[in-house]
Amino acid sequence: MRVKRGPLLVISMASCLCFTVMLSCSKTPNPFSDPENVTIDLIVPDTSAQTVYTLDTTDITIIARLPSLIDSITLTIDDEPCSVFTSIQDTVPVTVIFDDSGSIVVKATAYCEKGVIKECAKTLIVHKNPLVPPDTIYTQPLSDTSISLYWKNVRVARKYRVYRSLSVTGTFSAIKTVEDTSYLDEYLTDSTIYYYRISSIDSLNRESDLSSVFSATTFGLPASRWDHMVWDVGSWE
Repeated sequence: MRVKRGPLLVISMASCLCFTVMLSCSKTPNPFSDPENVTIDLIVPDTSAQTVYTLDTTDITIIARLPSLIDSITLTIDDEPCSVFTSIQDTVPVTVIFDDSGSIVVKATAYCEKGVIKECAKTLIVHKNPLVPPDTIYTQPLSDTSISLYWKNVRVARKYRVYRSLSVTGTFSAIKTVEDTSYLDEYLTDSTIYYYRISSIDSLNRESDLSSVFSATTFGLPASRWDHMVWDVGSWE
């Protein structure tokens, strides 16, 4: 009987050993500590509807999963470094400045622990209003020394530069930069034609071409009050 029970005991020990090995092999590593599980994504404005930007900037959001395993994130635009983030959160909002219309590639690269690198790239189509000068300038002489100018707003413009000349074909010199869509030109000469052109300036201080030429003539000198006085000779003593 003992000879028969011996092999049963051996088989039982082997089964325990196999079960232990199976438990050891089936132990799953913590997914929240593995940098391979880091993911990174970009949210860019939807340009499928041909969005026209009136500003030079737009917002982009970087979304990182398991940010605690990320050492830093770099953001590049058309392979040019834009920003570096070393304090990583689940979402990182950034503001991108673009110079002109067209397409730009925005890429986020996450440098993680153990040398793991994760990337995400998306294309942003920029439909930006062109920087143009005002198409119409309204001029109105107010006196013998002043002329009022006003014009329609240009959506991209943040400032305007007023140019003036004494000849329609002469050199136009900048006389004032304003943020409004009007300007009062003062200290002028009476009975004189002044010619004006205006340019638009955007938030990056880029200047448009000059507008068409518009003109106005200051009034003549006011007549002397003596010319309009009627004397009553009979009242003289």
